[in-house]
Amino acid sequence: MNYKELKEDYQKKVDSLHFMVALSKKWVEELFKLKQNHQKVYNIWGGCYADEENYQKLNQFTQDFENYIKNKIKEQDEEFVKGAVYYEMSNYEYPYSRDAEEVLNALGFDEKIFEDKWFTEVWTKAEKQLLSDYDW
Repeated sequence: MNYKELKEDYQKKVDSLHFMVALSKKWVEELFKLKQNHQKVYNIWGGCYADEENYQKLNQFTQDFENYIKNKIKEQDEEFVKGAVYYEMSNYEYPYSRDAEEVLNALGFDEKIFEDKWFTEVWTKAEKQLLSDYDW
């Protein structure tokens, strides 16, 4: 499975979950009912909430996604990792911003990953390819 397929699979799993968006009166009322019944309600992001079951599933899907990438780095699967870095660099307009933090966050890492020499070399290859493809 390449990185794009992994992302698509992850997105399908996330799309299968039930989230409540507190932008309508109906969902705000449902949130209050859950809280009144002493159920846990988690704020996921920007007005989006999940009950305990869906929150735990989201965490598991995300952990599986990130672990898959970590395993590919551990296995030194250059094709997969270079493709993942390239994909997220394209997605976050890296040639324009040169913001590594956004790219790394999308992959589930922070800048400490650059302590891994192999990863840094693959990052550099993906960066050179991307800048060449985008004619920067």
